[in-house]
Amino acid sequence: MGSPVQGCGGGGPSEPDPPVTADSPDKTHRIEFHFKTDTDSPQSVSDAEGFTLTHPSGRVEQGQLQSGALERNGVPEGLYRMEFKTIDDCSWDDSSYWGEPTIPMTVDTTGFPDGTNAKFSVFRWFQSMQTDPLFETTAAIADGEATTQWKYQQKVGEPPGGDFIFEVRINNKRAISDVVTIQRYPLYLVHGVQQRLKELGYDCGPTDGILGSKTQAAVKAFQEDHPPLTVDGIPGPFTQAELAFG
Repeated sequence: MGSPVQGCGGGGPSEPDPPVTADSPDKTHRIEFHFKTDTDSPQSVSDAEGFTLTHPSGRVEQGQLQSGALERNGVPEGLYRMEFKTIDDCSWDDSSYWGEPTIPMTVDTTGFPDGTNAKFSVFRWFQSMQTDPLFETTAAIADGEATTQWKYQQKVGEPPGGDFIFEVRINNKRAISDVVTIQRYPLYLVHGVQQRLKELGYDCGPTDGILGSKTQAAVKAFQEDHPPLTVDGIPGPFTQAELAFG
């Protein structure tokens, strides 16, 4: 599907092929395309979704299959290219991040007109796609591409980061990205202290690396719950050690 197909037919020397017009048909050649259609498969060819056929002359023809087949008589010999609506690739901007990043997501397509919506859904790796996604949005295709962003935020009581994928759906087509990993910061950084506090159920606000009033309050609450730590709101080495095992 989408690969060049050589027209075949009766004899005669090969010559540069003029565009086929109603006034000058070439009745010596015939092309046939046959595809297996399967409406249950997201990557299937469908009669209804149509095709783009590029002729040897460069003429572009839009049309629909009939029962998975296309036949043309009276066409010039040469190279024909058939294209359908496909999702060619979907990818993250990078494969690894730290903390609570905003991550761009991109899908590359063929055959979908500008303005067609692509639906993006983010899941944890190994999360069932029958459950609610972590994030969902749509973005319109322009020049064969749709791009959007996902802001990861660690929830209080949950471990930080992990492995994630996103699914994209465009009409009846579907594709899944590679895995992106969001990594845990070490505890000697304020980022890491914030991540660990949230994991243990202490709300310290965003993972921004700033030892602000909310983070200090969360550190104090943790210290109060873990005597004999000094309750000073400072995540020093003893507090870090307790966080590591708390």
